[in-house]
Amino acid sequence: MNRAPDSSAADAPLILLVDDDLEMCELLTLRIGSRGYRVLAEHSVGGALRAIATEPIDAVLLDLRLGDEDGISVLDSVRKRVPDLPVIILTAHGSIETAVSAMRRGAFGFVTKPFNAPDLLQQLAHAIESVRLRREVAGLRQAVGVPGPDTHIVGTSPAIEQVRELIGRLAPTDATVLILGESGTGKELVARAIHALSPRSKGAFVAVNCAALAADLLESTLFGHTRGAFTGAIADHEGHFGAARRGTLFLDEIGEAPPSVQAKLLRVLQER
Repeated sequence: MNRAPDSSAADAPLILLVDDDLEMCELLTLRIGSRGYRVLAEHSVGGALRAIATEPIDAVLLDLRLGDEDGISVLDSVRKRVPDLPVIILTAHGSIETAVSAMRRGAFGFVTKPFNAPDLLQQLAHAIESVRLRREVAGLRQAVGVPGPDTHIVGTSPAIEQVRELIGRLAPTDATVLILGESGTGKELVARAIHALSPRSKGAFVAVNCAALAADLLESTLFGHTRGAFTGAIADHEGHFGAARRGTLFLDEIGEAPPSVQAKLLRVLQER
């Protein structure tokens, strides 16, 4: 996974570039980065799918041929995982048949190599605007309470609008999200909104107050235990991580959890 070495703002659109041609990746990264976009380059199907699952991607530039792997299969996976994510096919092996096939499968656009930079950048700009509008609509629906009363976020200030936009970008991914804010600012509301707009919305939303439990009890609550593991353990207990499977786990006040538990949590978050 390689990021463009630029100093773009953290909220600039993030473009995933998937191409096994390293020189082409470098050229495209420079061209795209010069327009203010952030660029994340991957050179394999596996790397691309991991990035899509964990990063708030705004658009994908996908080479049709990745060594022995097929870019069309990546397109299909993207459409299943994040249906609103625009994918522009970039290939030196273009044909009318391939273009039609890609568009039928949900590709946003199709550009052949050697590419015309203005055309490519124009398609990319249209893709970014397209996903921005879709996510804005999702944010507005969320703002008026469409997902449910427990995700109602009130406000029309630029800061709240930015929060809604970030929720829209993060919700389709499986990224681990850190929500910061003073007490009473609505961190759990944001977590519930991300859950409600995510592919996991049909799963459970499990909230745990990490500051309210002692280290041993918190560890058991989070990770579960088996019968007889300690005094008083009279039955198997799945734990909140298990209960939140295919859903969302919200660890409230995680900074107040004992260091021993935080170390175990770090391992879980790193290894997923």
